Amino acid sequence: MNTNLLGLPIALTSLIPPHHSWTLPVKTNQETKGKAVEANAFFKYSLPIETDPDLEILKRLNSISQLRQNWDGYNAVAPEYSVIHNSLAFLRNLPAPIKYGLRQDDLTPTPYGTIVFDFICDSETVSVEIGEKLIGFYTEFINGNDISLESKFYNQDAIPPELMEVFERLYKTNISPRNSN
Repeated sequence: MNTNLLGLPIALTSLIPPHHSWTLPVKTNQETKGKAVEANAFFKYSLPIETDPDLEILKRLNSISQLRQNWDGYNAVAPEYSVIHNSLAFLRNLPAPIKYGLRQDDLTPTPYGTIVFDFICDSETVSVEIGEKLIGFYTEFINGNDISLESKFYNQDAIPPELMEVFERLYKTNISPRNSN
């Protein structure tokens, strides 16, 4: 299992229980005095493991970060570290109802070195493109009243308000952003 994302270690110990036995010193009688006894003999239970909804998306971003120049055979540009970093910041700022609907297939590298996130609900789409310094989006709504935003400077601390409005329209609900300006 790859435990690095962009060369940085990912702490998986909180997500995955160890598969080895614990040993504990026990002083119960003369036979066991000073010896180590396997804790598995005493702890015959299992703890529920919560899966992190971000994990699959982080795996996909990790695989995109490994792309090299000409990754598609047609001179595609490899995503720079700043694009991956901006994508992680974008994910961090997404409200939970939006973030948890994402799947690995909803993230796509472009031949220009950017990453596209596709949000789909009821045959309608909001497609967000993240680059080194800029963010943009376009929509495909059933009623044809589409909106687009090209090349807005991306503040990593917040999702652009125009994009939040489009998400509310897509999901037909009022979405409270984690951070907005």
